[in-house]
Amino acid sequence: MERVRDGAVLKVRRSVHRMLMKVAGEYMRRYGRRVTYSDVIEALLKATPDPVEVLHRVLGGGDARGEAQN
Repeated sequence: MERVRDGAVLKVRRSVHRMLMKVAGEYMRRYGRRVTYSDVIEALLKATPDPVEVLHRVLGGGDARGEAQN
């Protein structure tokens, strides 16, 4: 993964920040390499076949076609 040179500021909830820190810390513990939040997010997005569908499910959306639940 490339190093972050030009970046953007993202606001995340404290709970999300803790999750990202936990993943980055576990990676460092296991493999001895530091990673950035950008590395973590990029890896998760690349490893997810359909990130939009996962987002929809996590946010409590409807069925797979995007229809709201009644």
